[in-house]
Amino acid sequence: MRARVCGIYQIRNIHTRRVYIGKSVDIYRRWVDHRRQLNSGTHGSAELQRDWAKFGESAFVFEIREEVSGDDALADAEALAWATADNPYNDMTVSGSRNFANILLKSTLGRALHVKWENQLKQNWERKEREFREREAACCTPYNQLSTTEQAERERYLAIWKPGETPSRNTHET
Repeated sequence: MRARVCGIYQIRNIHTRRVYIGKSVDIYRRWVDHRRQLNSGTHGSAELQRDWAKFGESAFVFEIREEVSGDDALADAEALAWATADNPYNDMTVSGSRNFANILLKSTLGRALHVKWENQLKQNWERKEREFREREAACCTPYNQLSTTEQAERERYLAIWKPGETPSRNTHET
């Protein structure tokens, strides 16, 4: 009986070099489950299942990518493996009940990136708000700073408004 190995594994197609990436607290046990599902045609990854049927079991290599200990380290390692994988079999948006964004956010790396992105969004929002306020202030030039022509046009415009009415675009056309 093999000792339990916790970590990140991959199932690699030697013909296409595509990989299926997973994590487990008992990698060898998980491989047995994958083989059973692939041989019975019930695996969750349709693309992996299709290639398994096309190339056969001998075209696939089961490999340990990284041994880790602890749930946080496991989530970090999986997020990193998914982020660095070229053309994986895993659907990066949905993999069973998991998705890449959730896996990334559960990892330490993901939490750090989330904070960074949140701060960046906040800074962008504050910049946009500041630009809007500056534009708004620039549009509302005080009356005494308007040229004589602009003052006359403003007076004419205000004269045709009725009290309590909001001016429309066509109000100034008389």
